[in-house]
Amino acid sequence: MKLSDKFEISPSQVSEELQQLKKAGLLKSTKHGRQINYQANIEHTFFPELQSMVKKSLGMNRIVESILERLGKLGMAF
Repeated sequence: MKLSDKFEISPSQVSEELQQLKKAGLLKSTKHGRQINYQANIEHTFFPELQSMVKKSLGMNRIVESILERLGKLGMAF
């Protein structure tokens, strides 16, 4: 599922938000052709606090469920 679909906003709005987070140093990106992959900048000063906030708000079970859902049909996970 696309982020734009999940949050019911346009892809350009998602792109703008990702660029703002990158500009703030919270995200890193790599470009592969026309595709841009984003990931958290774990070296950012605020990363540990933001990670803690996400874990508290979602709960680890919801984080794991979200990851497994995106992986599709999965036989086993350890």
